[in-house]
Amino acid sequence: ADIDLGNVGTKTAAIIQNFSGTYDGNGYTITYQATFQGNNVTDASFGLFGHVTGTIKNLNVNGEATISGNGSDMQIGLLCGKLANSQTETSSGNRPVHYSYTYKMGTISHCSVSGNVTSTVYASNGGGTDAGLIVGQCEGTVEYCMGTGNVIGVGYVGGLVGQLRPQQYRERYQQRNGSRYNDVYRDYVYYPCSITGCVFIGNVTAVNPESTAGDAVGSFAGGICGFAYDNSTIEQCYASGTITSNKAASGIVST
Repeated sequence: ADIDLGNVGTKTAAIIQNFSGTYDGNGYTITYQATFQGNNVTDASFGLFGHVTGTIKNLNVNGEATISGNGSDMQIGLLCGKLANSQTETSSGNRPVHYSYTYKMGTISHCSVSGNVTSTVYASNGGGTDAGLIVGQCEGTVEYCMGTGNVIGVGYVGGLVGQLRPQQYRERYQQRNGSRYNDVYRDYVYYPCSITGCVFIGNVTAVNPESTAGDAVGSFAGGICGFAYDNSTIEQCYASGTITSNKAASGIVST
């Protein structure tokens, strides 16, 4: 059934802070309004879900989320603050030790988000907040989703995703060297980091207040994504609305 959380008031953390499983909304809707406070924190995630390394699918989210404070490198999304991947290493035996790996790929699929996200956070070091309707910062995969509404922020500001930030991983094995076994690391590999088949209809505004920190990041706005690093992918997406920034703005992604 649909869930209406109403106005949850002022919170210092996401409503659901960490999630690593699978959440299937079965087409139902969660509605909420929240004011998040991010004081004296770094790399904190805010939204309905905070830090996600699992899968969220077939879920609709309506509402409004606002964040203020003096923290740095924070993320906010009406659905999810930060979508990430994870690697777990286990070992067994000895001489040589056998390493095995399991992975969790953060994924948001077939979700619809409507409402407003507003960030007024601006750190003294020139950093802002990654803000988007669906995800603030995405290190994983967002696919076949739709967002309608408005996003205003000081940081990387996107209609659906504030920032695409691919991460790397590597594995190791043991190799014999005379009478000893040494760890040998394989080359780094990027996790999948992408937005595919998504639509945004609405307005995006990146605000850049006065700064003494030089090249502040608070002015990148994109209809789909505020900013995308190399080794990330955006494909088969559509955006419609007004995208505003005094530094860099684009209908799809600002770079």
